Amino acid sequence: MTFCKLQLAFLLVMLAIHAGWGDPLPPRRMAASEENRVTRAKMVVRSPSATSGGQVPPSSTSGGQVPPSSTSGGQVPSSSTSGGQVPPSSTSGGQVPPSSTSGGQVPPSSTSGGQVPSSSTSGGQVPPSATSGGQVPPSATSGGQVPPSAASVQGRSSSEKASRTEIIICNLCPLPEEILPCKCVCNNGTSAELTCGPDLLTCTELTDILTMVSFPAPHYIRLRVDGTQLQCKIEAEMWGAALTFEEVHLVNNYFDMVDNHAFFPFHTTLKVLNLEKNALRFVNFPTMSDQPFLETLLLSDNEIDFMPGYSAMELDALRVLMVDRNKLCRLQPNTFAGLPRLELLDLSHNAIPKLEEEALRIPDHAAPHLLVNLSSNSIASIEKNAFSGVQSAWLDLRRNALETLPEVVLRPLVEETRGALHISVDGNPLNCDPDFCWIVKNQTIAKYFDNFLCPNLNKYLNDVKVEDVGGCPSNGKLSGVTTRPS
Repeated sequence: MTFCKLQLAFLLVMLAIHAGWGDPLPPRRMAASEENRVTRAKMVVRSPSATSGGQVPPSSTSGGQVPPSSTSGGQVPSSSTSGGQVPPSSTSGGQVPPSSTSGGQVPPSSTSGGQVPSSSTSGGQVPPSATSGGQVPPSATSGGQVPPSAASVQGRSSSEKASRTEIIICNLCPLPEEILPCKCVCNNGTSAELTCGPDLLTCTELTDILTMVSFPAPHYIRLRVDGTQLQCKIEAEMWGAALTFEEVHLVNNYFDMVDNHAFFPFHTTLKVLNLEKNALRFVNFPTMSDQPFLETLLLSDNEIDFMPGYSAMELDALRVLMVDRNKLCRLQPNTFAGLPRLELLDLSHNAIPKLEEEALRIPDHAAPHLLVNLSSNSIASIEKNAFSGVQSAWLDLRRNALETLPEVVLRPLVEETRGALHISVDGNPLNCDPDFCWIVKNQTIAKYFDNFLCPNLNKYLNDVKVEDVGGCPSNGKLSGVTTRPS
């Protein structure tokens, strides 16, 4: 009989436990995918913003409690959840599903400021009437856990998704201390870039980082060295052979020379080379031909005074070449003849005094159009056949020293492009005399120019009449041109 009573008592105790009278539910095991995410997150370097805005780091809570410092006044802002719910990032080891209607939901109308009191409930469930004002007790379960439900997975709010994405998981970067003072920045976890700023003091320091550190991946989307005091020659030995980049940006430094084959280590990947705002005096342009995939070459704001001619630079893929704000004083013949896909050529703000024959010749030009910016130079004359090979062009000659627009030079360009041409010449000391008859007397020709000012007449082109320029001869080649079909 005594044995039977003991058995009955044991059964009653077991029933009481399962009914929620005794110990709470055991903590759930983290899903395999979540365990993997947490493990990988340990490798992530958090940015300062990762824990701002009221977010609580996982190590900052114990048993799912929300300390007052993790929110404003210990409150969970209503804007950070869907209907006053407690976001999963606010606890450690215990998530409160955002849309769970049984076992953790806080109805929007039942909360009082979203405060989290410290009372307990049975079984970890939080029915609307179980707490005062629908508040969620952190000690409701062992570890503060609430079993998830299908609704909780489907009903995640956009704010909760945002809080998760602030931590970027990326296994492409080495440990931060290994590449100091540079940084490795992840882009959506699929690519990364290496950036170095003013704290980088020597070129040797940069070389050591690129050649001696064990990087997890061999290819990175971008290398950026910006705003340093580095003053050295850019050469292939600086990079080593371990890493490749699609873009190299060495801007706002004091580099003074680009050596032979300086970027050859990146010859299979390099698309953008940006060397703006340095102290470059010499660039070995012919060796740029090592880069068959280079699309953009930026050399603005340097001290370059010479570019070789006669197709010394051959880059079949180059679309953008900017050498503005330098000290160029002459363009050699066929300087750009080896750039068949060029779309933008910026030579503005130099000291070019004239355009010599074939200076801007690009035979077999295959790009749909070409913009040539020669504004703010000292161009006083343009030789015959200075432009050729281009099928569609926008020629910017503003703010130069041109006094005339010779027909023998510009008409062949109008005809070669079959009317796909615009020439800007405003801001020149133009002397509109009978030499302008080929423009003034033919409206078809005139439309290819901007409405420039004739300073000697104080009139704009559209207002100039034949008699204003001293009369025009009846003979001469003043017919229109055949235009491209639209």
